[in-house]
Amino acid sequence: MEIISRKEAIGKGLKYYFTGKPCKRGHIEKRRLSGCCIECEPIKYKKWRDNNHDKVIQYQKKWRENNPEKIHERIRKYKKDNFEKIKIQNREYNRKYYQENREKVNEQVKKYRKANRKKVNKWVQKYNDSSREIVRKRLQKYRNENHEKHLMWNYLAKYGLICTDKNKFIISTLRLYKLFTRQLISQPQAAKFYDRIEVKDESVIKEIFSIKLQ
Repeated sequence: MEIISRKEAIGKGLKYYFTGKPCKRGHIEKRRLSGCCIECEPIKYKKWRDNNHDKVIQYQKKWRENNPEKIHERIRKYKKDNFEKIKIQNREYNRKYYQENREKVNEQVKKYRKANRKKVNKWVQKYNDSSREIVRKRLQKYRNENHEKHLMWNYLAKYGLICTDKNKFIISTLRLYKLFTRQLISQPQAAKFYDRIEVKDESVIKEIFSIKLQ
């Protein structure tokens, strides 16, 4: 680096000068016209900032109020330059938050869906239309992993049995008895349905199936 005095730097309109001599902290770097070397500058600023915390906060707040466009531009640039990094961080944060607040999140989602049913249905339809192949593969994977359960749903649809959203089958006792006696379903299948029956009068169930399912 070329040696240039402070006086020469001022005469040439430069911001820095260089003496080639170490500063009081031992840095051999160019210096501002104020006399502070560029290595000492952040150290001095940190010390001043620690001693003037309230002033720094007030200055930053005022600067943000006066320069909203610059802030938005910085945020947009950062998001654009770090898109994948932000995506991974958000995914990890959302997964961790959901694991720690599962019941709270599910309750909020349920309330939102109930209050915005049309909007949610529109989003779902849009996703299904744009990702039809992905949805088909997911359904196929679920059916392969839950083959027995899927077969039971087919029986429900075929014979007009009713199911709840919690996968508990509400089956008419008379309907199940007729299906069994007509041999439309086998004894093991009838037993599976019987285990999932929700009834008001259990004595009626026991009386009908006490012989048939033993």
